[in-house]
Amino acid sequence: MAKDDATVAVVENNGLFIQSLKRNIKDIKDARATAISDDAEMSYRRMVEDLIQKRKRLLMERAEMLDMSPETAHSLVLAKNFDGRQFSTQDLDLGVNIRTLDIQIDIGKTRYTELFGKEI
Repeated sequence: MAKDDATVAVVENNGLFIQSLKRNIKDIKDARATAISDDAEMSYRRMVEDLIQKRKRLLMERAEMLDMSPETAHSLVLAKNFDGRQFSTQDLDLGVNIRTLDIQIDIGKTRYTELFGKEI
């Protein structure tokens, strides 16, 4: 390779810094749009996934409320300490919270698909 060929090769193989400076407006806008979209998508996905996880935990809590097994076969402690009003109130509150999460999850998934063209 001649000296002039080596100089041309160095000029053509500029580093990342000079390439960044030479980007045109379209390239800059594309890079910014991609970064913003990726950030929004990750945040949105995480939000919906957190709602799904919270719903699963509430369902487990609600199922655990039905476990009224005594500690031993001869123990009646749970029956003696059972408060029907507290049980009913807690069960209803959990049901309302689960239903609210169902709605939020449905809206979140639908909107995620509209915004990002993907499904969760």
